[in-house]
Amino acid sequence: MAEKKKKVKIIEGSTDILVIAPHGVRGKGVQKDDINTDILAEAVAKRLRCSAIINDSIQRSECDYNRISNATKDKRFISGIRKVLDAEGFTLVVWIHGIKESSRKSERTKMKVSGLDCLIGYGQPDNLSARKETATNLANLLQKHGLHAHETRKTAENFRGADPDNMNQWFQKQKKYKSLDKVQSLQLEFALSSREIRNVGATASLKVWVTYGDVEVFISELKCSAKRINNILVPMRALMKFAFKDGLIEKNPMALVENLKVVRPSINPLSMDEVHKFLAAVRPFYKPFFIVAFFPGCASAKWPGSSGRTWTSNSASLGSRRHECGERKAGPRPRGRCGT
Repeated sequence: MAEKKKKVKIIEGSTDILVIAPHGVRGKGVQKDDINTDILAEAVAKRLRCSAIINDSIQRSECDYNRISNATKDKRFISGIRKVLDAEGFTLVVWIHGIKESSRKSERTKMKVSGLDCLIGYGQPDNLSARKETATNLANLLQKHGLHAHETRKTAENFRGADPDNMNQWFQKQKKYKSLDKVQSLQLEFALSSREIRNVGATASLKVWVTYGDVEVFISELKCSAKRINNILVPMRALMKFAFKDGLIEKNPMALVENLKVVRPSINPLSMDEVHKFLAAVRPFYKPFFIVAFFPGCASAKWPGSSGRTWTSNSASLGSRRHECGERKAGPRPRGRCGT
């Protein structure tokens, strides 16, 4: 029986994030530095509904998918990356690796931090593959979920994703993807404790944090009417409600957001002086019609049943009487500003 050809796993997603685990192979004779990164990458892809490319079958000795010189030989791997990047808009690429326990302890000591669960590299300081604020925001997000995440030291020998042959730098070598407005790439080095099966779910839970304050700031920056803003909030409420029910957010911030007060404009197509001039000029036969049309503001279908007119300078109130046509059953009470 022919041996099944090994190939990387490609998961299609619906967001602008691409997660890649280049060393997610497990088994005998395999380096344990990146153990469970395949499970972590797949869990992140499932949680965020993002695309993922996971190498869980090809050992590093056969093809190192973190080295440009090796990875570019696999056309399926590269085409999988390009397919996500070629979609309209921005793409964030996240490379998921593991860090040896000895290296983690050494880096923690050199960085003088109390805890270290994840290092974030982006080619710092000279071969930037992402903007610093992108790395900072991701570190803050991971910290909110209880992970001690820090940017890699600028002088660290490894873990920065700065090596010219590192796939984290591949995008900067492609004219089509070189702009950081199009693609940004980050190299994440997770500690073994974050990659243990019992902790993978928590590590992968990169939920989108949107607070009530964020929404209020967003509303304050909108340059449109209160009614328009309220209309914008309708789909936002539906989206946040869905995200809350699906477990993507722990609280629904839109539940606290109230609609803005809409001041209904006074509709005065003609001034009172113009109305009186019109009535003075109109033919006497049509004058009663236009008096009723101008002042009560009721539907023309209700005019035949109107009587008992009392007028003021700016408004009119009408009493109404019912006309019976033969036998008429009692119906609902007439509605409208003219019906009383």
